[in-house]
Amino acid sequence: MQLLVAWALASVLAAIPTETEQSIWTLEIRRTEPGAFAQWAVDEQADVRARTALALGRLANPASLLLLTSLAGDNSAQVREQAAFALGLTPEGAPLIRERLELERNVTVRARLLQALGLHGELVDEPLLAEALQATWSESAEASIALGRMAIAHRDHVFSEQTLVALTRQFRRIKPRARRGAAF
Repeated sequence: MQLLVAWALASVLAAIPTETEQSIWTLEIRRTEPGAFAQWAVDEQADVRARTALALGRLANPASLLLLTSLAGDNSAQVREQAAFALGLTPEGAPLIRERLELERNVTVRARLLQALGLHGELVDEPLLAEALQATWSESAEASIALGRMAIAHRDHVFSEQTLVALTRQFRRIKPRARRGAAF
């Protein structure tokens, strides 16, 4: 999990003005209420909005969902990707993740949404994740890992035969990442 957060932070810090980053960071480490981030959630710079999404996720506060809903529908794929990651860290984020999966067309953002769904680990999502195994290699890798996390969280649950067959088919993929996801 720490590696995922480090990736998310490194991918947005490059172009953010120092004083803006310091302000966001200060509010984040003080565990400030999500509404305090509103000014940056609508900033004209996509990097700032993306960093705001990450901060909101790291608060792990369901009240962040109001701003994350807006950021998850942003015009910038970078912002949507960070918002997807943040939804995985936010309690009660699963319904919004499912909603965004139906709407999102960007493969990278979809993969991040699948990753986020795996962090919530709800059994009702098995069919959705099993279907994602048929998608691009990046989506199938994240769906495989999400299913693995669900298996860990619900140790007494056995996936359907169709899901297990779809998982084993991932070992035929060319990309190692897709095979590693299935192995997980």
